[in-house]
Amino acid sequence: MKKILLSALTAFVFTTITAQLRDTRWKTSLQLSNGPTTTAIDFRKDTVLVYTVADSTMIERMTYTKSDTSLTLIKIDGQSGCDPTPGKYGFTISGAKLALKLLQDDCYDRYSAIQNTEWIKY
Repeated sequence: MKKILLSALTAFVFTTITAQLRDTRWKTSLQLSNGPTTTAIDFRKDTVLVYTVADSTMIERMTYTKSDTSLTLIKIDGQSGCDPTPGKYGFTISGAKLALKLLQDDCYDRYSAIQNTEWIKY
């Protein structure tokens, strides 16, 4: 009985953690090469899209994996020079806000844009 209860609890926690980002969209203003730009970040099953809100221009498409409080991003295609450098960011969700904090990323293009940013639910 204890094993079944522990298994059920573990599955519930894992599902809750996975559901935190999957199928969510957030927006913020990022400082890009052309100045401050309102952007959206769209978390899908295992990919994340970053694009401009004004005209939906794709900025970056990446894969992501996550643990309890961090996510790792790897570029698939887009405007940065991040091939195939992974970046690791801590994240917290509080109400309708997503905060990203740089943990480790060797790609300047990515970390200079999204390190220590706060996003609102979109």
